[in-house]
Amino acid sequence: MYIHAKINFPCITCSRWISTELAKILIATGMQSFIDFTPYPGCRLVIANVKKFEALPVSVKTVVQSLFDLVATPDHQMQQINDALLQELVVGGE
Repeated sequence: MYIHAKINFPCITCSRWISTELAKILIATGMQSFIDFTPYPGCRLVIANVKKFEALPVSVKTVVQSLFDLVATPDHQMQQINDALLQELVVGGE
């Protein structure tokens, strides 16, 4: 099980800044980027280590939940999301 999160903030520039700052907070609380969570372009975040995320201080989880729409996602559905994001990056990078 993963948590797929998409930022619920309308301003793209602000959203990217929020994603970066949130990554810094998650790292500061002991989560490892690209192991416990992965930030994606387009203001998305995938939390792979759900147990570690759930063990974070309430204040951190509250910030994440206020900025992102969090959705628990089964493994097979997460693979579909990752494939779509990869395709978006490949098309966008050409």
